[in-house]
Amino acid sequence: MEKMFYDELGCVIDKLQLLIRQRLAAPVQKKTWEALHNIGVLSPLQLRVMGVLRDNGKQCMMNLAAMADASYPNMSRVVDDLIKLGYVQRYADDKNRRFVWVEILPKGHDNMLEYENLAVGIAKEVMDASYSQECQVRIHELSKALIEALECTKSEEQA
Repeated sequence: MEKMFYDELGCVIDKLQLLIRQRLAAPVQKKTWEALHNIGVLSPLQLRVMGVLRDNGKQCMMNLAAMADASYPNMSRVVDDLIKLGYVQRYADDKNRRFVWVEILPKGHDNMLEYENLAVGIAKEVMDASYSQECQVRIHELSKALIEALECTKSEEQA
């Protein structure tokens, strides 16, 4: 019985990932990149770097490259471009000059907020075009319930 449950759970997870990717993520990403290309903003790698810095604070170049899933040599060019735009600053560590830190600036935070607002607007457009209001409500309720169920642990249940 237990093995069958886990086999079915694996199939459900695979199906959910595929549906989310095909029906939600891919159309939203496509429209978002088209919109960003039209207004001439950041590349996907530049956006990842900005997101890493915003979410995790200042980082040394080596960590930043790893966290943004980029090569270290490529990171220098990306950071140079972001510096030119006034989104980040780079500076040497006071105690060990071998460490170079990169930090997001207020203008970079503002740019990330603009991007997120654009992405949310596009996601809403895709949802409105693809699903009825009733279906959107059901998707929202199911996703909330799924998140709550997955965040629940045995220790929380026993408390």
